[in-house]
Amino acid sequence: DTGSNVSHINKELIDTNKIRTKATDIKHVVQGISGDNIQGNTVNITLSYNNKKCSNNFVVSDLKEVLDSIKEATGIEISGILGTDFFSEQKCIIDFNEYTIY
Repeated sequence: DTGSNVSHINKELIDTNKIRTKATDIKHVVQGISGDNIQGNTVNITLSYNNKKCSNNFVVSDLKEVLDSIKEATGIEISGILGTDFFSEQKCIIDFNEYTIY
C-alpha cells in the first residue's frame, strides 16, 4: 500500500518529455503528506511489465524531494508512485515475501 489513492508521475519526467503520455481533461486535488491540497493535471501512461502493457492515469506531481529521499535511503531510483487505483484496475497481486507483483 503506497498510501495514495491515485498514481503519481514526477513532473520532471513530463516537463523533459522523457516518457510518452496522453493528456486527459481530468484534474485531481490531492492532499500531500504536509496536509496541503494540491491540484494536478492528469496524463495517461502506458506501462510495460513482463511483456504485458497496461494504461493508467497518473497525476503529474512535483515528487523530487520524495524521490530523492527514497534514492538516498535505498539506492533505488523511481519515477512515480503506483496508487491503489492502479493495483485495483490491473487486478494486481502483491507478494511481499518475494517482492513481486503478479
